[in-house]
Amino acid sequence: MVHRVSNVIRAEDTFARLGGDEFVIMPSSFKKLSDTLTIVHKILDCFHAPFNINGQNIDFHSSIGIAIFPDDGVTAETLIEKADIAMYHCKENGGDQFRLYQPSRKHALKKNVSIVRDLKEALNSNHLYLAYQPQYSSTKNVHLITEALIRWSHPEKGNILPFDFIPNAERSGLIVPIGEWVIHEACKQHIVWREMGLPAIQIAVNISAQQLRQYNFAERVLSILNQYNLKTETIVLEVTENAFFMNDGSLCASDNETKLR
Repeated sequence: MVHRVSNVIRAEDTFARLGGDEFVIMPSSFKKLSDTLTIVHKILDCFHAPFNINGQNIDFHSSIGIAIFPDDGVTAETLIEKADIAMYHCKENGGDQFRLYQPSRKHALKKNVSIVRDLKEALNSNHLYLAYQPQYSSTKNVHLITEALIRWSHPEKGNILPFDFIPNAERSGLIVPIGEWVIHEACKQHIVWREMGLPAIQIAVNISAQQLRQYNFAERVLSILNQYNLKTETIVLEVTENAFFMNDGSLCASDNETKLR
């Protein structure tokens, strides 16, 4: 990715990684917005060809937010913040596009950006946890399965329910590492219950469409189960019908479904 972008920007432009999948580009000596947009279109175009990773062709898309000096700010911190807001506007609209910063959208998007940043910190600081909800058969009076439900214990805002942060996690792509974290935690909890002498308990975890679209999703799940020496039937992956379809209506992740059987 770095090589592709480096090939379309100029040697005098600054290109740096902010963290995760976010990068910043500071063009040098552009006097007209049209000059900047020319580079932006070249960057978008350079991602249209798939990346070949371990023999697999993987499609990536970019979302580019633009802040202009001095109209949108005079400090690097302010410009990066406003470009970030514009970038999330792109992600909300499907990505593979660019947006100029718009003050009218500042409040709502700034809130979303703040949630995503806090969520990244939560993932790294163990502020996420799982609550477990057992499901019983009312007719047979037997335990069927236990569902793992993600929760966020915010150090300032207290407990935050999934519907208040999962949409932002999905739009930002954080849902992929969060989903993997959930599987790890469910496996750990299964082992704790087993060591307590409880009968084998299946744990159901929710899987997002973005996780299914990862080319190595099945391998990652099997790797986690092997890490804890657990059988595949230990974890049940719950997937909504919509998760099986791409935006164009075509089926996705059929290879993953086969590998996990």
